[in-house]
Amino acid sequence: MNYMFESGFLGTKAPFFMDFVTLLVALLPVLVYGAILLAKKICTKHI
Repeated sequence: MNYMFESGFLGTKAPFFMDFVTLLVALLPVLVYGAILLAKKICTKHI
């Protein structure tokens, strides 16, 4: 588990898990938008 506290991969001195969470939070709106589009596509297909 020491790799979690090594320097991050975004070029910062922040720990790895902070960089990972930052990327996850940044991508979350895109993922939600994709899920909404997929749900609309599936729901209109069945109606």
